[in-house]
Amino acid sequence: MSSAIWLTPLFSLVGALIGGVMTARVNGQVAERRAERALVREARIVLERWWANQQGPRDVGYPGMDADFMAEVSKAASRDFFATFFAENAKARAALGAVRHPDGRIGPILDNSPDWRLPADRVDDLRLALRDAEVRAWSPVPSILGRRSK
Repeated sequence: MSSAIWLTPLFSLVGALIGGVMTARVNGQVAERRAERALVREARIVLERWWANQQGPRDVGYPGMDADFMAEVSKAASRDFFATFFAENAKARAALGAVRHPDGRIGPILDNSPDWRLPADRVDDLRLALRDAEVRAWSPVPSILGRRSK
């Protein structure tokens, strides 16, 4: 018997071990990218929902209705608007906070906001940052060595 007979099982074992390590690493990166895409997509949806919620009810009325009844309807509409407005603002800040790392422009916008509201004048910047973060999340998985493939 030749001593070379042990080389084939040895190479098979080494190949299987290396393949297992590489598969686990690539699968982990793919799962991480999938989660990142889901977070960015959710942040984009919540941001647009927040933006759509900026206009409140004005001059609620209907021809021929009692003025007292319409005043009550207007108060209820305003209460509903502000409850929804506060809730959507909190959801938008939370969703954007979860994706501040995929794009570095999101964090400073959130952190430099003068109060609890999102800055309405920076919505276009947030949209662009979220779009770029989603594009990066769809880009190819980085190589095994950690460098990003082009």
